[in-house]
Amino acid sequence: MRSDLLLFVSLSFVVTEISAQTLSPAVVAANSPIPDFLGSADDAPITIGLAPTGAKSIEHLSDKTPFPLEPKRIYTVPSGPWGNLEFYVTYLQVPNHFLDFMVMPSDVTTWYFDAVNESELVTQLASIGLATIKGKNWLEMGEVHKPPGYVGLAFVPTEELILGLSLDQRRVLHATLTDVSKNRWSTDPIVVESGDPVIWYRDAGLDEDLVQLIASLCYQNQKATVFSDISYVLSTIETLEKRRQFLRATTRTRTLMLRLNVENTTDFAGVIDYWTNGHKRKSILPILESIIETPGVERIDVAHLLPPTPRKLLFTYPGLSDYLEFGEQDCHWTALNFFQANPNQQAQIGILGEVVARDYENATGALQFGDIIQFVESGTATVKHSAVFIAGDIVFTKNGIGATNPWVLMRYSDMEARYSSNHLVAKAIRKKTNYE
Repeated sequence: MRSDLLLFVSLSFVVTEISAQTLSPAVVAANSPIPDFLGSADDAPITIGLAPTGAKSIEHLSDKTPFPLEPKRIYTVPSGPWGNLEFYVTYLQVPNHFLDFMVMPSDVTTWYFDAVNESELVTQLASIGLATIKGKNWLEMGEVHKPPGYVGLAFVPTEELILGLSLDQRRVLHATLTDVSKNRWSTDPIVVESGDPVIWYRDAGLDEDLVQLIASLCYQNQKATVFSDISYVLSTIETLEKRRQFLRATTRTRTLMLRLNVENTTDFAGVIDYWTNGHKRKSILPILESIIETPGVERIDVAHLLPPTPRKLLFTYPGLSDYLEFGEQDCHWTALNFFQANPNQQAQIGILGEVVARDYENATGALQFGDIIQFVESGTATVKHSAVFIAGDIVFTKNGIGATNPWVLMRYSDMEARYSSNHLVAKAIRKKTNYE
């Protein structure tokens, strides 16, 4: 059993990796945040047999820039065949006992470059406008190392350099560092989902001086506000308790509590038809009919309208038993098991493409409940992220492969911002038959 636990700890703590209708030609995406203390790579990309079409159904969704969401406020979802939906935001962080399994990351900031000598490094830095920082030569503001087994160079910056970068210089630097996979924090930064790091980390319970430090180190990665200097922040925290508190705060995730409001609904037949996939999912008919027919009952949590698997997973974190039974549960596993009453491990890396080619087809027309939205590498059939369309602009997904990534509901525009890049396009696929 202990070996199983160690396997779980070493492999599962990895942070991986549309409203109603119009996607711009290129919906871009980067992998989600992967803190070093949580493991290695993001959702493994999969290659599917279907051509990367099926984007027409989601063209309307990516035209929207996400507006800030405030706590203690009810928002409405654009109306449609799903009925009248409303939501409010809430926040999740890993349980405290998860911290006992997390390996504390290094508090020494190290940036890896593919330059093989200092001359090449100087040339590379000059090409992106970083040869000097505040009048000082870059190489004077840190130490260059040649790591064993690595062809490039490692650079350990001074505190002066880390803090001296302007917002744009920080963005350019980390964009360059993403070319080297060893730069975990640059490749998969922590995403501040609200866009306001001060409020985000203040509400997470961090001390004000730490909140201000984190905010000063944030930068824009396409559409998202992100944070990569985890090691430096750790170096400023003296006690283990405070370090653990900081690490827990980096796992903070926003999710939506989504409700169906039937108070002013007139087309009950249409609403029932939408949530049952044309009466293919008959198991939820009793609860829907009960809500509609019971006087004084106006709202139902949409969680009750989901199939058994997402209903069980929503707002939860993977546990040891889940890992032992299903292996690593990433966004693709989550999407392909949406309609499975009993999750199966066919939705696993290596045969995911076979499952998609066999059981799915390109979506046509308006998006339907349970359609899978995929971010696909432009010009290829390689899928970087998958999510399930619920209704309006709400999707169900898991933004990471590890145990620190819960299953959540989120707006499509927020998900698009999180995975924003210039190399991904969005498409939608639909399950052929057998919903339950």
